Amino acid sequence: MKKLFLIVVLCLSLTAAGFSMGFSIKATGGLSMLFGGDYNAAVQGLNDYYHAITGVTVNSERSKLSLGLDFGAEFILQFTDSMGVGLGLGYITASNDSTLAAHYGLIGISGNYKPSVSVVPFTLNFHYFLPLGSSLRLHFFAGPGLFLASIKYDSTVILTAGAIEAAKGVQTFTPDNKLVFGFQGGFGVEFGLSRNIALLLDVAGRYLSISSISGPGTLDGHEGLIPFHVVGTGTLYYYEHVASGTYYGDLTVSDTVPSGGGLRNVREASISLSGVQFQTGVRISF
Repeated sequence: MKKLFLIVVLCLSLTAAGFSMGFSIKATGGLSMLFGGDYNAAVQGLNDYYHAITGVTVNSERSKLSLGLDFGAEFILQFTDSMGVGLGLGYITASNDSTLAAHYGLIGISGNYKPSVSVVPFTLNFHYFLPLGSSLRLHFFAGPGLFLASIKYDSTVILTAGAIEAAKGVQTFTPDNKLVFGFQGGFGVEFGLSRNIALLLDVAGRYLSISSISGPGTLDGHEGLIPFHVVGTGTLYYYEHVASGTYYGDLTVSDTVPSGGGLRNVREASISLSGVQFQTGVRISF
């Protein structure tokens, strides 16, 4: 698939060069609304689970991975006034820091979760420009991309009995980088400021799912007065566990596939950075 992507880039670039009427550079930045995939399903499952336990008071909930920052630059070769092909490079980042806190009488639990994802996209887009006036035009674009993704996941869970810290676990999981194939596309409005400079307002969609998330990690903490320290490699798994007849989603890092009674839908987890982007920027024509 990577070879096919490179062949397409080469063919379209050569075609564009043969009929080129000029080129432009597009630079954008904005916010992404993300779907989250299995990560968000597990967050919802954990929150629902604690709310469903009789006698438990939930003081704060874990947050979903729902917003990110999206930056990009693209070199566009135009082979007619209305059509062109662009090669782009960008940076996408999403993270949050949230705490789930609950207590049952004197027993308390506090979990702090810090997921972060950063992605460098290499994109190939077909562009179509539709003039609406002397200084206004619509701009449509779509194409495939290769996305180099880096993920980090830290969590700390503390169990207390009254004022005593009964148990604590601190987990750091740094999976190997992943090269993932995806797609993007959207449309925008261009406002011409001069013959060569235009301001952009874009709305775009992206399909990108990161799976087979594996790599090194550590787990440190204590149970009562007994400390522990574990170093190894694992894979991020999604599963659903049953409680009082209801199934709740969750995540775990393990070197084996989770198994046992009361589990279903066990699979390698995926983190979805698919979603909708709202961007503003500038395009400079030469």
